[in-house]
Amino acid sequence: MGLEKFLEGWLGQPLFAGLPPDRLFRSERLENTVSGLVASLEHAGTGSQEPSWHELHELAMPVLVLAGAEDAKFAALAERMAVEIGSNADVALIDGAGHAAHLEEPDRFLAIVQPWLGAHGL
Repeated sequence: MGLEKFLEGWLGQPLFAGLPPDRLFRSERLENTVSGLVASLEHAGTGSQEPSWHELHELAMPVLVLAGAEDAKFAALAERMAVEIGSNADVALIDGAGHAAHLEEPDRFLAIVQPWLGAHGL
């Protein structure tokens, strides 16, 4: 199908509908290679990763779990993940953002992340 056609389909998915055109980073994404994207999806895609829910309780450091509030699936997973991690986990759902929350609402993202990092000496 080729890289351009793949990116057109990938970025056309509903989970990226909230991204403004200037935050799609089409030209940067076109610098990828087909083989690189295939390897990334095969080895690092969510469907290829072993579940590690049973290990989350072992995290001892502060953890910030972020998701876009409009991404119902990942917002629910964020809440579940924080419960599994324990009292050292904070959940932040970014209002007005979907799956790519850091790109859709970068100011809201930073308004959450920066104070959280400061509060934890990071």
